[in-house]
Amino acid sequence: MTLALAIRRFFAQSIRFWSGPTSLGFLSLKEVLIAVALLGFVRGTVDLAIYIKTPSIITWIATCLLWCFYILSLSLSTAFLLSRFIPQSDFRQVLTMAVCLYWLIPLVPLFSLPPWELDWNLGLFAFTPYFRWIPTFTVARSYLPLGMLVVFPVILLMASRFMVRTTGTPWWRASVLTLAAYVLIYVYYYQWTWRAVVIARFDKGLPPWEGLMAGFVAYSFLDHLITFLLSPVVARSFGVYPIWKCVLWAGVPLLILFVIPRVGIYSVFLGGGLP
Repeated sequence: MTLALAIRRFFAQSIRFWSGPTSLGFLSLKEVLIAVALLGFVRGTVDLAIYIKTPSIITWIATCLLWCFYILSLSLSTAFLLSRFIPQSDFRQVLTMAVCLYWLIPLVPLFSLPPWELDWNLGLFAFTPYFRWIPTFTVARSYLPLGMLVVFPVILLMASRFMVRTTGTPWWRASVLTLAAYVLIYVYYYQWTWRAVVIARFDKGLPPWEGLMAGFVAYSFLDHLITFLLSPVVARSFGVYPIWKCVLWAGVPLLILFVIPRVGIYSVFLGGGLP
């Protein structure tokens, strides 16, 4: 399969999804990875164009890789949760839905311009007093961009509609279960994982450049950890590769992120101090 064909199939499935079908085919595993790489490149480039303007090539590569790890992990966790909450659904089809749905992710920074976020006290380090009533949530440095609040209702609506049309689940049940899935996703990716990023970036006393890279690595590692844990599910669902091979492939990036000198998880959080 050529790259051009994979991208063309991804666009075709995206159009089909957004037009609201009663059924949806599924992308192959390679097509999913290519789609994720495309979305990660777009989101990383949009981020840097808005916030940094003239990034170094290393920052651009690291940002795009971070978003690739995140979007793949987010798509897999979305597919896993929804296919477990609504057993009539097919993991491969829900994964295709998730990848097509996350075209919205590159739009988040477009609605998160600093002047708007300051007016609402939102952003990458939002102050959210009501979070003090929720165990494990942070108050002063929460991840709550304005753009996320803008696109989330669309994500919830489209995902719920898809589950209703493809599984016959009642609207109220699909909406409640989809909301529950995204609550779990928010807790892991935007509270627990984001807290690790803040600690690596600011609380470990690293020089500015190393702190920035440590934050990238921490977020990428915890994102890819979900991908690694779900790799047996992916292998069983697609049936293209043996489970051990999928686990091995998913484990290699995890190991690299663990041992990167000075900014890897081992050095930053476990005191490894690799040279």
